[in-house]
Amino acid sequence: MAGSNIITYALLGGAAYLAYNWWQSQPGALSVVAAGSGVPPPAPLPVVPPVAYVPPTTTQALQTAAGAGVATLNADQWQYYWNQLGKSPIPGDTFTKLFFPTGRPPDASQNPTMTAAQFVSSLTGAGLSGYKHNGRVYIPVPSVAGFGGYTMADFRRAGRR
Repeated sequence: MAGSNIITYALLGGAAYLAYNWWQSQPGALSVVAAGSGVPPPAPLPVVPPVAYVPPTTTQALQTAAGAGVATLNADQWQYYWNQLGKSPIPGDTFTKLFFPTGRPPDASQNPTMTAAQFVSSLTGAGLSGYKHNGRVYIPVPSVAGFGGYTMADFRRAGRR
């Protein structure tokens, strides 16, 4: 019977040791000990709010692609950077009508220059499909049959009501 008392005391001692170590590892226990010793607890670290990523506008992306010292380029040069950014290709005849309505000058150095904002404004003002127009963004959706006989084009038309 004496052996069972020793086991009981050993188990209680072990449990007390584990409970004491657990209590010491808690943040509240450390501040109580620090406050009791006359040393103030460490100041909490300031909480830094997360910064939300805002993607650059098309104009900003074009300007960045062209470089910091570039203010104006001609339409062909802006189109080069437009294509480098992976934007929707501008059809050739539409490009010519937008930027050279009276025809291209005989010398490429005579092409009119513009800022990135003017270039993007010309594209959006033309109402090209997939570009911002009248406060909406139209994204071309292929006609795919499904959804009980409805096509994706039906859903797109239904959203315009």
